Amino acid sequence: MMKKQMLRLLTMLLILTAVAFLSGCATSGEAIAPPSQEAERVDAVSSATSDDLWWEVKLTGLRNDTISTKTYAQIKSQAEKNGTLQELTVERKGVSSTYTGVPLKDLIARVDGQDWQEPFTFDQELYNSGYDVTLTAADGYSATFSTAELDSAALYFYDEQDGEQVLPGIAGIDVSSKYLVKELVSIECALASEAAVEDAVTLEVMINGELNSFTRQELAKTPYYAVGKGGFTTSAGTYYENTYGGIRLADFLRSFIALDEESSVTLKATDGYSMSYAFSEISTTDNGVWVLAFEMDGDYMSEDPGPFRGLRIAENPTDPVPNIDGHSSPKMVKRIEISQEVFKDFSLLVKGKMESNLDRATIQSGINCTAHKTVVEYFNKKAGTVETYTGMPLYALLAFGDDPNFAPHKQTDKDVLAYDKAAAIAG
Repeated sequence: MMKKQMLRLLTMLLILTAVAFLSGCATSGEAIAPPSQEAERVDAVSSATSDDLWWEVKLTGLRNDTISTKTYAQIKSQAEKNGTLQELTVERKGVSSTYTGVPLKDLIARVDGQDWQEPFTFDQELYNSGYDVTLTAADGYSATFSTAELDSAALYFYDEQDGEQVLPGIAGIDVSSKYLVKELVSIECALASEAAVEDAVTLEVMINGELNSFTRQELAKTPYYAVGKGGFTTSAGTYYENTYGGIRLADFLRSFIALDEESSVTLKATDGYSMSYAFSEISTTDNGVWVLAFEMDGDYMSEDPGPFRGLRIAENPTDPVPNIDGHSSPKMVKRIEISQEVFKDFSLLVKGKMESNLDRATIQSGINCTAHKTVVEYFNKKAGTVETYTGMPLYALLAFGDDPNFAPHKQTDKDVLAYDKAAAIAG
């Protein structure tokens, strides 16, 4: 009996000694076990991306667009698949550099027509007819050329020089060095007068696979045109109210097709954001009239928040001004899509230190936000096919349950900010 007790005591002492030894190794600064391969991989990825450059280049033409580091990565990937991603070795002042980029015409294609999403079609005929393209650098330097005098394959847009990431610029072989603009910030295509551009703005309506287009001038002449005050509140709690002019959406859609109350209506924006509704939500007038607005305070809406925006207005001046959630009021709308499929509503309950019941609109808004939107592929072994899913990272949802002081846009402590204040002040 005594021997067994002694053995147990010795065993416990050995365990405690081992724990103390390991704890001491982990905290004393002495050698510890090397990191796992996975940890090394994560560190490698972090160091590779922490110094990445962030930039934006504005494009103007028949429509406006912006290319950023993120969107250009997608353009570059597609160009590599298409075989249009090129390496050009250019010699300047006796020094040779190799630039990796895509044809400049691939970016011009984003603003030389009314295409508002991929795939963008380059208008070669319009290019050959001749218009001015102005390339502007961050320091104010600019160079202008006529497309009638320069081949569409002559210039390339790059963000790599000699294998390293750099601020974007223009490269080309056998072209004037004045067009080789570094640190590019804008590409302006003089394609039309301001009035012509305004006339060219259209709303696309897709109904059961059939596409219709309407200018704002045409919509203003319809019997569905209405004017009234409308408001919305952002997720951060800021309220905006203006006088809007647009078309009563339910009446406008009924002029095309008989819709059930549960039919789906989706508003799609130029930046990829979209919001879906049951037709019953569009048709009800309990809280004002749902309109697709294209005028704000008497003028056409600018590109942002226009050219079209969905929201509710008080058509009767004596009625209270409607106030809806900001994520339910999509801006920069370009297309309406209607489906006879039943609209499926849902909600998601997130529970933790706090509870949040997220409706479909909130979740759809989060998924469509460019900062969160993620596309992943999954190989279905059973079916032998690759399935594509669009969603957002789980951590974005966990934020609604993990800490009430840091809940998205609902901080109880107003000193808690959802961004780096010092960086925001620095700009």
